[in-house]
This record gives sequence, C-alpha cells and structure tokens, in this order.
Amino acid sequence: MLKKSLMTVFCALSLLAWAEPEKLMHLTFDRDGDFTDRCGKVKVVPGQGKTQWRQDGASGGCLYFDGKSTIRIQKSPVFTFAPDESFAIEICFNPEKAKEKQWGNLIHAPQKGKNWYIAASGEIGRPMFCSGKKVRLLVPYQNYLKKWSRVAIVRDAKSKRISLYLDGKMLRETDDTLSGLFAGKFGDVTIGRNFKGMIDEIILWKGVKRDFAPAKVFKLKIEPLPVSPDVAASWKLLDEHKLDLVPAPKKLKITGKPFKFDPAEWQVVRLNQADKAGYEVFTDKLARIKLPKFGKSGKKIIRAGLYDDMADELKKADAPAKPIRQGYVLLVNEKSILLAGSDLAGLLYGWQTLSDLIRENGQMFPAVIADWPDFQSRRMETGVRFITGKFGTKILDSLFRLRANRITLTGQNSLQMTRKYPPEVWRKINAYAAARAMQIGVVDKTSLIKLGPDYKKLIPKGYSTHYYPYKPEEGLFGYFEGAYSWSRDDLAQKKAEELADYLASIGLSNIGFHSIDCGSYDNPGNWAKRTEMDKKRWGDDRVGAEVNLISIFCRTIRKKIPNAVIGFCQYPYWCVDDPAMLKYYENLAERLPKDIGLTLREGPRKLFLECARRLGSHPVGTSIYPYDYSYLPSYTNSGRYAGSMYLNERSGTGFVHWHVATLYNYASDMGASEYMWNAFAPGAALLPSDKHSYQVVFAECPEMEQRLLPRACRRIYGEKAGDTVAAVYARKLCVRIPEHPDNILPSSINREKFMERMQADSAASWKQLEAVRMFVPEKELGAFDGLMEYVRRCELMAAARLHCIRARNELSRGNVAAGKAEAEKGQKIMKDSMVRGSRLPHWKNIAADLNIASIIETRVRRAEYLKTVKPVKVRVGLYGYRGSEGFRDNNAGILEGFNNVAGITVSVVRIPTRENLKNVDVMVFNACRQIGDCEEDPVANIKEFVRNGGSVIFAHNSVGRHNGPFKPTWFPEICRGFDATGTNQPVLKVTDPDAVAGFLKKGDQYKHRYYDHCRLIPGPKGRIELKDSSGYPVLISGKVGKGRVVYTGELFGITPDGRLLEPELDEWKMLLNLFRWCAGKQ
Repeated sequence: MLKKSLMTVFCALSLLAWAEPEKLMHLTFDRDGDFTDRCGKVKVVPGQGKTQWRQDGASGGCLYFDGKSTIRIQKSPVFTFAPDESFAIEICFNPEKAKEKQWGNLIHAPQKGKNWYIAASGEIGRPMFCSGKKVRLLVPYQNYLKKWSRVAIVRDAKSKRISLYLDGKMLRETDDTLSGLFAGKFGDVTIGRNFKGMIDEIILWKGVKRDFAPAKVFKLKIEPLPVSPDVAASWKLLDEHKLDLVPAPKKLKITGKPFKFDPAEWQVVRLNQADKAGYEVFTDKLARIKLPKFGKSGKKIIRAGLYDDMADELKKADAPAKPIRQGYVLLVNEKSILLAGSDLAGLLYGWQTLSDLIRENGQMFPAVIADWPDFQSRRMETGVRFITGKFGTKILDSLFRLRANRITLTGQNSLQMTRKYPPEVWRKINAYAAARAMQIGVVDKTSLIKLGPDYKKLIPKGYSTHYYPYKPEEGLFGYFEGAYSWSRDDLAQKKAEELADYLASIGLSNIGFHSIDCGSYDNPGNWAKRTEMDKKRWGDDRVGAEVNLISIFCRTIRKKIPNAVIGFCQYPYWCVDDPAMLKYYENLAERLPKDIGLTLREGPRKLFLECARRLGSHPVGTSIYPYDYSYLPSYTNSGRYAGSMYLNERSGTGFVHWHVATLYNYASDMGASEYMWNAFAPGAALLPSDKHSYQVVFAECPEMEQRLLPRACRRIYGEKAGDTVAAVYARKLCVRIPEHPDNILPSSINREKFMERMQADSAASWKQLEAVRMFVPEKELGAFDGLMEYVRRCELMAAARLHCIRARNELSRGNVAAGKAEAEKGQKIMKDSMVRGSRLPHWKNIAADLNIASIIETRVRRAEYLKTVKPVKVRVGLYGYRGSEGFRDNNAGILEGFNNVAGITVSVVRIPTRENLKNVDVMVFNACRQIGDCEEDPVANIKEFVRNGGSVIFAHNSVGRHNGPFKPTWFPEICRGFDATGTNQPVLKVTDPDAVAGFLKKGDQYKHRYYDHCRLIPGPKGRIELKDSSGYPVLISGKVGKGRVVYTGELFGITPDGRLLEPELDEWKMLLNLFRWCAGKQ
C-alpha cells in the first residue's frame, strides 16, 4: 500500500515537473496608448513623465522611455509565488547610452524594505537581475546598445536555482535564496525607471520555462551584385519550362512547344571527331532515359562542329554571332539541330546543353542559344589518390559536367605525390582530361632540393618545420621537407631541367610554384631568414630574387614544353592594404615575365580591385575558399561571391576546399559552377568582409536554394529525386558543428536548441533520401549513398552532443545523477559504427566531453572558489589559427572551461586586425607556432594594442619555442625567448608572485597538467613568478606602455595525450587569475 502511494506521489511530481508553463501576464504595446494585459490579470497605468509609442518594436509596437518616464503595473497577486512555485519573466529591450554608472530598471518589484529588479547599464546596456546584496546575475561585458535583446529570469523551485537567459541562452545561474521575497506581497511594479530606450513584450509565466526566442532574428546583410538581364531572363525561362540547364545559357530563347525526340528519326553528323567526350554526355542521357539509338538513315540531322567550319550554314539559319572563347551556339527545332563551338571547348559544352534540353519524358525543347563563360579559367580541386583511384574517371566526368577547365591536384606538395605513380598512369589521366577541355595542374614549392620524408631529423634543437638552418654556408635553409635559396642558380637550373623532363614524361603542362607560405609582414616568405649568401647577392631586393628564381623555372620548362601554363603564388597571396606589400605586388608584376600568372585569394571587392591593379597585366588567378577548416558543411551558397573577383575576359577563379571529399563539396561546387560561368547570375553578391563567419558560410540564398540547387540536383540525380536531394543539401548539415560547437556557432545561438533541430533535420533528411533512392540513376548511387551515410552520421553526432550539453547543464545545476545519466546516453551513441566510420575522427571530441566523471568534482570546487572571487568584466580573445598546423586550434578546452564565469567572456579571434582587437581586453596565444592571413600587420597591431592598454598572454610554443613569427619574441624587454623544454617536471615553485598572486603566494607549489613546459629567458623588465624544479623560469610577467604581458611555458586546455579538454582546477585558477591581472582587475 505504501509502495503504491509513493508511486502515485512520484508520478504526480513527474507530471508537475514536466507541465507546460502557464502565461499569467502579457504586455505587447502593439497599439499607441494601449497598455492592456492580454491575459487580463493586471492593470497597467502611466507613471512619471510620458512614454512614447513607436512602431519599430521587437514584435510590433513598443514603448520608448526617456530616462524619466515610467509606467506602473498596479498591485497584483500574480507577482507572488510560494516557495514551491516556479516562475519566469521575460522582457525585450533596446537600450540607448545613458550615464556611465547609471542602471535603468526594465522592471522593479518592491516590497517594504526589499525588492528585486531587472536592469540595464547606462554605459553599454548589458542587463542584470538583482535583489539587494543577496543575488546578482550579470551578463557578459559587451555592448548591447541600440539592438533588441530578450532577457529572462527563471526561478526553478524544484532545483532551487535562479537562471538568467539572454536571447535564449542561459548565461548565469545561482542558488535560490529569495524564497521569502518571492512569497511576499508586492506593491506597484514599475517599468522603465531611469531607463533610456525601448521596451516591448513583457511576459510573466507560472512554472519553469526555458524556451526563449531571440528578441530579433539576426539578418545578415549581403550586398547583391548587378544581375545580368540576359542571364536573369534565361533563369526565368528555365523555371517556367522546368529545364535543368546548369549553368544557364547567356542567351536563351524557347522557340516553340516541346517535341518528342526519337533518335531513330535522326542521324548525327560530327564535323570534328575531337568532340567525342561531349557527344557521349548526350548519348548517355538518351540511354539513361531509355531512348533508342540513332538511326543511320534518319531524315532529321544533328550537325555539330566548329563555328568557323559551319559559317555558311549558320548564316543561312540566321544563327547568333560567334561567341568568345569556349562559347557555342545551338539551334534546335523538330527537323534539325545545329551545334557550333567557337572552339573545341565550346563544342563540348554545347553537347552538354543539348543533352539537358531533353526532359526525362523524352520531350526536347526547341531553342536558340548563344553561350560563353565569363571566367576564362574555372578551377576546382581533387586529390592525387582520388583521381588515380577506381573513381578517377568518374571524378573527372563530374568536373567536366561542372565545366571546370583547370583541375588542380590538392596541396603544395601535389607534384611530389604524383611521383608515386608510373608516368603511363598520368599520361592516361591527362589525355582523358584534355579530351574534356580540362587541364590538370600541379603545385610545387620553390625549394631547390627535396630533403625527403625524414627531414625532421635535420631540424636542429630550437627550430621548427617553418624554418631551420640547412647548410647555410652553401646558401641554403630549410622549410618543411625542402631546402631553399635565392642565390643558388645552379641548383635552380638543375631542378628546373629535371622538372621539365618529368612534366613532359607524364604529359602535364600546367604547374604553379608556391612561395614559402609563412612569415607574415615581418618575415614574408622567410625573406628575413635568408642566408648571408642571399644577402650578399640580393641585399634587400626581394623582388629581384623572386623574379630570378621563377624566371629560371619558367624558361627551362618552356624550352621543353612550349605551351606550358605557369603560375606563381607569391607571398602574401591574400588581399592586403599594407603599403609595403602593395608595393611588392607592383614591383613583382613589373619585373616578372608577363605570361606568368599571379595569385590572389578572395577579399572585399574594393580591396581586391586595388590589389589586382597592382598585379598589372599578368593573368590573375583568384581562389574562393568558401569556409575555413572548422566547417566542412555539406553545402554552402558561397559560390555566389565569384563575381566579386571578376576583372575581365582573362579572369580566372577557383572554388577551392580545404578538404577533398565529394560529400563535403559536390553540391557547393554545383552551385559555384553557375557563378564561375555567369558571374552576375541571380543571387550573385559581393563577398562580405567577414567571409568565413558562421553567418556568411551558412547564409541563406533563395535564388540558389530554391531555383539553382534543385536544377543542379535534378540534372545529376534525376527529375524524381533531385528536388529532395536539393532540399537536404539546403539544410547545410555539418558534422563539424557537433564536434566543436563553441568554435563555430556564434554565442547568440542556443546550443541545445541547435542540436535538437540538427538531429531532427538529419533524421527527416535520411527518411526523405531513403524514399527517393529508387529513382536515382545507377551511376550516381555511390555519391547518393555516401550522402545518406553522412546525413545519418550528422543525426548521431548531434544527438550525442545534445546529451553532452544536457549533461553539463545538469552538472551546473548540481544534479550529478542526472548529468551522469545524460552522459551515458551519449556514450552509447558514440559506440555506433556509423559514428566512427568517417575518415576524419569527428567523434573523438564528443566522446571526450561525455566523460564527465572526471570533471564533476572540479565543477563543484570551481563553484566554491568563485564564491571567493568578485566578478569583474574581462573580454578575452583566443587566437585561432589552423593552417598547416592541422584541423584544429588549441582553444576548445579553454572555451569549455570559461563559459562566461566571474565576468569573463571568451571568444576566438582568427584575424587580429585593429578593429577586431577593439573587442577584447586580453589576447591569448595558446601554443601557436604561426600567424594566419591578415590584411594588416598582426604583430604591429598586437604591440600597439598593448601600448594602448590591452594585454597579451603567450603560452607554450608561442613564447618563441620555434622559428617563426613568434621568434624573436614580440616583447623582449619582458621575455627574450625560449631556453629549453622541461619534460615530466609538472611541479613549479612560486618565486615572486604578481600575476598569480590572486591564488598563489611566494613559496607555494603549482602543478600543471601537460607533460612538458617551456623554460624561458627573462628580459630586463620581466618578473620571474614561477620556476621549475631545476630552477628555470616558466612564467614571466611585466608591463609595457599601458598594457601587461605574460609569457608562460604552460600549455592550457590540452591533456598529456593531446585531447582538448577544459582545464583542471589549478590550471583553471591560473588562467582566471592571469586574465584578471592582465585586465588590471586582480
């Protein structure tokens, strides 16, 4: 009986816990002068001053408060809650700047001698919840002025916690010590006292509510490019007639109703037999839709050839004029078809278009078409091992259908990788590509000697792969596996001769030379590290040295291969606004032979044009990298930005991925192919300055997702399956987001809701794909099944990350058992073979994060420690660079450990421009070896940042351990650099504390987690705070100008076995105190 009663109580409590919250009050302010509560439970009246009604609220109308005006909610029992009653209140607000130390009340609920309120600061508008000195929840320090935000307070009576949410994300939480206050009787509740700005949507709920939408959905502003009227007209006709032509023809005219195309009634006359590859695309389409073969005596004729060979009959047919290079004209009617290419490439592309004019029902559309590409060169990439594998010809066929005409083998060492295969393999591949108007290109570094796979054994102690001495007495230094020199013409000539013979033997005539890819502004391409022999010959004439080297390569190769296409990827190759670098561009273009192409990465249009102008009359090859290493989404609309890099008819562009795998880039490439052919097609846009932000990479584009992508997918996967495949791609599923959500998602996005939606979208996508698989052409089933597998993996990864998030949330609330239960669910998913089947181990970071047993005690002890620390606002920026260091940066562990605690906000800064540095107080370089692309001088920016009051922490490798941009050190007066490595000596002794004085005193011992640390050489103004057991300095601090600098040999957020995990307790305390000291808040 007792057992039954207990079960009844348990069930009742469970139902209560999961009951939907009840709305008690809702003020919308949608009409001028209307203060009505939509729930009818409270009465609202004017207070002091006069509020103004405005139309531009968070949702409908709103009220504007001038700092003196208020409204009042008259005394009501709805604000009284018993100790066991939960509630939530949410308010949308848009603050204006007021007095710096003045807080404006959004809502103020008073009792006799007591109160609680939600307020916004006059300085930056950040909100807080407060009740006297007992409870104070303050959101991270950042600017909230002149934008709508939704702040919410949730009192969960069951867990006895009070939480603060901002735009759907929980930012602060504390124990509920206000039961007596909430249970009391309140007087009139005031809205807007001392607040300047707008208020809208005030809602009070009974029960626990944690689902809060952002006040305003962020809309990315992408500036469209002017659309070509002819291409826009073509798109319209393609939509109207459901024709799947990608890319769209420049000029298209549908001249009648579709007619039944019966090949038995037609014969084909091919005037140029080199068009075989294009003709096969046409016949493959006929076979796919099960039409008969061509007859030999059909009365209807298809005549195809070059325009000049068909000039008379084209003139009689009133055909369009001959297009420019790679163009074609096509005249189709029921009795005859004329196809004429301005050159062989155009003839091949014409056959593709003719095949797409036939619907799967056998109906062909009569049309007159004139077409040509805007970009002369359209580059895409594939890998050596892919193109030489069993799917090599299929990959080339796919690239041909995308009308790419330059195929680069991925990587700066792709030339070396080709040597693993016999020359006859490459001759066959090159011949196959050439028959499809495609030229395969390789990339080689400008090294003179290859040092082999064991080159690391040649690197002396204290140097890195990015620079090391190698026979400097012979004018040579090392960079990765190559030896370099600007003064050894004999070695340059020897390399060029061998290279020319090799390229000729494999039938390849397209090569690009990549400059040394490091050094930034102070050491571009390791020029500052050149040998004495180089200095004696060239002095400071870097341009002369580069021109001499590349000219030797070019002359020698062209002597053997006269038609060789040669390019030089100069360093820097990205768009810069640095005067010295722009002058380098200008001088290089002036002195380098004009038939050698130069390179520019994508950039904002104005800056791109300025840089391109400096490159003079050289062919300029551009590259669009649609995302950085973090993302690898299944689809992005970034191909639409190709027009930003268009210069003239000689322009070339490339749509280039960091990673070669058709699953990750095929749909994106299909979209990009339109804009590399038609730079100003509908949807074309200027490249935003924040080109690799989440908002840009995952931005929507209706023209692409609703019009272009379905056409492209129907063309590949068939008319019955194409729309479904397009819809799946348009969801932009991405396994990398569950892997490292904090590295990718903006802070405004609720992680839990995102993973819920991703899991649901992935599950729905898999079912939709399964339903149409039967309609997919057999030749495309390999790619289609790979997509299905990828979608399933996205579902499982999102589900596992969701359990991880929920486990961490439960731990934050003190619910250890619930946290463990969530983690166990996620760990079960991690055992699924589908999760672990990916070539890249995206699952490992989630699996590590789900191992929460080790952090439970740390979390509890952290919370205890934070009770002794007064919160202060500190904005920390973690430098994030992947580049040649791999697929990750070293920040994920720190991000996880500092999720807005004690007033500290942490974000990743990937490009340290002056503008970006304005958003942080402290910059951290955690074990960095290199600096990535930046249009400004990042070292100069950091030095200026510190002089003006900012602070910087250099950790582990960043202390100048390896040769590169961090060596010599940027602040030698504090630390002169790396001395040696201390291994398996984790215990450090406190000698002279200052930066660490917040938690350590002289004589204390401190133990770091990683297996080694860097020993440091102090500068004249450096303060040695920590030493290792051998007496070597490990942490040095000091002041520079108005700012502070810390050099520490410790590595943060990484376990001894290399996993990215949040810091252990002492490591976390160290970072917390360093952040506070650097910001002057200790």
